[in-house]
Amino acid sequence: MSDQKDTTESQKTLAIECALVENGATSNVSCDEVQAGHGGNIKEEELRANDVLCGRGGEINAHEGNIQFREIVQKYKEEYLSKSTKKKEKAIIAGKIVSEVRNLGGRFLKLDTDTGLWTEIGDEKARMKSGQVLREDCAEVKKS
Repeated sequence: MSDQKDTTESQKTLAIECALVENGATSNVSCDEVQAGHGGNIKEEELRANDVLCGRGGEINAHEGNIQFREIVQKYKEEYLSKSTKKKEKAIIAGKIVSEVRNLGGRFLKLDTDTGLWTEIGDEKARMKSGQVLREDCAEVKKS
């Protein structure tokens, strides 16, 4: 139930951010929501250097897009973990990260082990993934 509430809050926050952009505010957040499955099935040889591959393991961590994703996340980590950053602001930060990856031509992809093909996870799950990575090793960031 908590995940559903968090998702609804994230969607509301994105809607607010998009409304601000439409009224002239500047933002890194893309308001064109990418849906899960967008772009169909993707073969291994169709992966792009800027794609973020979801999953575990050294091969995924070593993918160029995942390295770049972690570098983007690092830029926002201190702000995200700050005690003064509110929940809505954290959702906006996660959205900015997704937008940066998308603006570089990257996609957020997950492997379907049954077919061996990759599929887009969509912006909602991409924002959740960004938030998860922002929280990784948070004790180390808070100490510094």
